[in-house]
Amino acid sequence: MTKLALQRPTVTSMVVSHIADKIVSGELPGGSQIRQEAIANELGVSRVPVREALLQLEADGLVQIATHRGAIVSNLSKADAVDVFEARRTLELFLLEKAVEAAGAEDYERAEDILRRYDDAVQQNASPARLSQLNWDYHLGLLQPADRPRTLNVIKTLYTSLDRYLRLQIRPRSAQAAAIRDHWQIYEAYVKRDTKTVVALSKEHIDHAYEEVLLRLDQMPLSE
Repeated sequence: MTKLALQRPTVTSMVVSHIADKIVSGELPGGSQIRQEAIANELGVSRVPVREALLQLEADGLVQIATHRGAIVSNLSKADAVDVFEARRTLELFLLEKAVEAAGAEDYERAEDILRRYDDAVQQNASPARLSQLNWDYHLGLLQPADRPRTLNVIKTLYTSLDRYLRLQIRPRSAQAAAIRDHWQIYEAYVKRDTKTVVALSKEHIDHAYEEVLLRLDQMPLSE
């Protein structure tokens, strides 16, 4: 009994990651139905962790559970993009103010290492999934010294939802180059403990992506 209680969260987390990856990558597009039995068979698990995973994904905004239809992948929409981007901006800028003052040498080294790996990944034409992972690793690394684990967990949830939108924006090489430039500028101000500049540059960085995503959504036949 104890063994099962310890294992189930791990299995559920695996299922959550598996389904979320399919949604973010576009393999499961908005409006498509997620068949619990198919997912369970694919992963070799029972339907219990699949149901639990879908409930978590519903809370994260990636899935809607509808009567008689089961779990449906949420559509991309301007309304949702506005919601998650504005929530991210508010919380991330708040945590950055706390983090800049608390960060130390190890935090700087970790951020610089991630930035160099991001640069290399862009040069090597890495997959969107790889670039996305490095991007979020960088942003989370800047925020961690704030030591606000509850707020950070909320931001992680927002990042999962934002990933679908940012992949619309980050595909062009010009967008990748702009992201590299922004990240290094933010890092340089971060190391100098220049809180005002870190927050200003981060706001500009987030808002630019926000505007680009809304523009892409305007160009796509998506439901609101």
